[in-house]
Formats: sequence, structure tokens, C-alpha cells
Amino acid sequence: MGASNADGPFYTYGNMAAVQAGTFGFAVPDPNTDAGPNGEFQGDGLLDCRYLFQKDQVVGRTGMVPIHFSMAYLRSAGQIPAALSATNIAAAANVVSGTAMTLAAASVGVAANIPIIPFSANINGGTVTTAALALDFGFAFGNCTSGTLQITVADSTVFSVGMPLVIAGVGNAGGTVPLLTNVATIVDATHITLANAPLATNSTAPIGTGNIWGPSVTWSTPANMLPTAALPWLAGGPGLFLDPRQAITRGVQITGVSGGAGGTFTVRGWDIYNMPMSQTITVASGANTVYSLKCFKYIQSVTPNFSDAHNYSVGTSDVFGLHYFGQNWDDLDITWANAFMNSNTGFVNGVTTSPATALTGDVRGTIQVSASGGGSGIGASASNGTISSLAMSGRRLTMSQMIPPHLALAAFPSAPQSLFGQTQA
Repeated sequence: MGASNADGPFYTYGNMAAVQAGTFGFAVPDPNTDAGPNGEFQGDGLLDCRYLFQKDQVVGRTGMVPIHFSMAYLRSAGQIPAALSATNIAAAANVVSGTAMTLAAASVGVAANIPIIPFSANINGGTVTTAALALDFGFAFGNCTSGTLQITVADSTVFSVGMPLVIAGVGNAGGTVPLLTNVATIVDATHITLANAPLATNSTAPIGTGNIWGPSVTWSTPANMLPTAALPWLAGGPGLFLDPRQAITRGVQITGVSGGAGGTFTVRGWDIYNMPMSQTITVASGANTVYSLKCFKYIQSVTPNFSDAHNYSVGTSDVFGLHYFGQNWDDLDITWANAFMNSNTGFVNGVTTSPATALTGDVRGTIQVSASGGGSGIGASASNGTISSLAMSGRRLTMSQMIPPHLALAAFPSAPQSLFGQTQA
């Protein structure tokens, strides 16, 4: 389809099915069950009113209409990250070359055996696989009792009827897999009911969104399909929007001990978009801690490429990943622990090496917030998120990015690197 010109104005008023006829004094407007935020390719623009609009010289032409690029900040993340730990990915253990380390059990900020669908250009267009560990998983926590449909949450207003949920640690009697379900009803301010009962009891089960939202937002019963995998996105009409509350990705740290020979480890997993990725980390001999350059959402394995009868442990760092290509510090808006960060200390721009490898840095860029990351942090305080009253409490991180015109306008399905960085490796 070519360019369409109109003198407007245009108004988008959304779904008005719930408005009573008496409000207008005449018939209720037709419902629109597809109502949601608009989507626009490459962004939006404001016409320069100093120039006459040449309406007959637009279709089939390039660069004819002066426009000022209008792009709001895109939120990469807005979440309280769990406290960093040197052992929450793998406890200290001897290593054997080529044998993956035994990964840790679930803990605060770490969920186990989360199903995901690796990235495909078609949403949900792939085979479900299980990510051994998910970092900073979910947007809420639930007090779940085995066999009971009703669960307690901190705030039921962040849920909606029919919402697909992946609730970690309550999908089997052993509490080792997640429950895939939907919200059946909103009971009151702190209680919801599920379409399927938990099979284990967990007083602080992490809750994330699933991947299948059903055909309509006007459910009378949660008859839509159950989710098959976790996906940290929210539906708005046909649109699916990245949820900053679930979007923390973070770096990995590996620690060696005195007497250790040192060597390389290969960390494998996926990023926020379920792109497979890997990082080779070299640990020196003796007692030292080394940090990854890349940030992971999901960890699949940590495999040493050497053998040593000394202990090595694996955990999270205070380096966090951007979700859009970060080229310059002044395109970012970062807050940490309720303070706006006005220095580029801690920022590393997206690595443009093509193709990316297991040795290169993060393809979109990173922010380091404390000393635990291999560089200098933008703050002196480390992440300290803990669960309190079914909600995370602690230092909060927000990351927003302004996309410059030259990057937005260069992005096409066949070449998305200017918005999302090089393809992960």
C-alpha cells in the first residue's frame, strides 16, 4: 500500500462497549474488541508547518515532506532486581571439563524450569523448550496452597480475567516446575482465582505472564487456550507490549578460590527476546571473580572447559542489559535507588562486531549499578531486592531509551540491527 494523505483530524477513541446509552442520550457505540494502542512502523513525526504540504507529490516519492521526528523514550526495564549473589546460579563445586555444572535450585530472583519459545519472526512460532533458570522472573508473587484455586497476591488490580499466567514452583507436587494457567476471577483487592489449582504450596511463588492471550478481552469464563510458555509481554488489543516489570536481564559472575588453576567457562542461555546466546568467561588462577559482558534473562548451562579439584561458583552481577540498541549515553534515562543518574559511568554501549561471538560484549549495551560488574557502577549501592508482603522491596532500576531518528529509520524486518543490535551468538 502506498502513502495515504488526509487533512484529518483523526481520533482514536477505543472500545466504548461498556458505556451506557444514557451517557450519550442515544444508542451505545459499537464495541471494538480489538481496541488497543496503535502501532506505527519506524515511529512517528510532526509535520513542519512552515512548509506547504505537497499532497500530489507524496505518493511514490521519497523525502518530500519536512517532518520532525517524534519518538518518546522506550522503557527497557522498571523493576526491583533481586539481591546479587555469588552462588544463586551454581553453588561452589569442583569442575570437570565439558561437564555442565549443577545449577542451583530456585531462590529469590531465580525461577526454575521455565518454558520458553526461542525467538522466531512469527510470534509463538517455535517449539517450547525449558530454560533451567530464569533471572528476576515475573511481575508479582502469589501465596499458593496445593489444591486451592484461590491465591493471595499483593495487588489484584495488576491482573485481569483471562490473563495467561506462568506461576513458578507450583506446577507439580515437588514444586520444581511452573503452573500454566489463567486468571478465572478477581475476588477482592488481594485475592484472585485460577483456572487450574496449584499442585504445590509456595508462599512466595513468582508470577509471570504467559504467551497466549486468547481471541478476545471480553471473557465471561477463562475458556481461552492455556499458555504454553512464559513471555514477559502484555496484550493490548492485537498488540503485544514488552512489560518493563518483567524485563530485567543481568550479567553473570564466576568466582574461583585460592589454589585454583583457572580456565574458561561457557555460559549458555537466552536474552529477553528469547534469542539464544552464549558467553565465554575466563577465570584467572587463585581467588578472583570475573563478570560476563553480556546480560541473560534465562540460563541453560554453565560448562567449564577445564578440570580442577577446586571450587568455582556462579551467580548474578549488578550489570543489567538494555533492550534497544544503546549507542550514546545521552540517549538514556536511568534511575537507580530513586536517584537520577547523570553520569555515563557504568554505561557500555552496544557492541557492533558482526557477527557477534561468545567473546564479544552485549549487542545492545549494559548499565552497571554497583562495584559488582567488572567496571565502575553508576551508584555505590548494590542490588538488594527481597520479597516483603508478596512484593519486591529494595533498590529500583528503571532504564529508558530515546531512539535517534537515524537508528529508527534504518530499521527494517530484514535489517533490525539499528534498533535491536547484532544477532546474538
